[in-house]
Amino acid sequence: MCGYFIEIALPSPNVETAKRHWERIGFVGMDEPDAVLPHVSCTSDTVDVGLYDPAHLREPTLLFEVANFSESVARLREAGFTPNLNLPAPLRHADAAMLTAPEGTFILLGDPGAGRRRPLSSSPCDGVREGARRRRRCWSLRRTPCRRRPPAR
Repeated sequence: MCGYFIEIALPSPNVETAKRHWERIGFVGMDEPDAVLPHVSCTSDTVDVGLYDPAHLREPTLLFEVANFSESVARLREAGFTPNLNLPAPLRHADAAMLTAPEGTFILLGDPGAGRRRPLSSSPCDGVREGARRRRRCWSLRRTPCRRRPPAR
């Protein structure tokens, strides 16, 4: 229903300090200055954490990509998720939606098809990211296509 989980997005008033903290506990921090929402992506083998300017994301948020954006938003609304008007300004012209789960968790959904036109993040794609062993799809908030290729199997 929510789609493909991308990362836990955290507001970080001091991104460089937060990046050093996450690197000390085993994450690999990568600056993503060209993303629609510039951020630092801290990756590990199990979960990714995005560090964002609080002007863009004010609360911890779960980021997902969905293949059928309109249908996913409708199904989540039927399940009790409510629209959240805090969608970051750079995403207001993209297929993106901020929703609030019944218990209060913020969810940011984006359409990977729209992401190729004006994507949400610049998380890695079909390549293996340093420190991560899983393959990732190419979208997340990326402005330019990813040039990495998956490793030969």
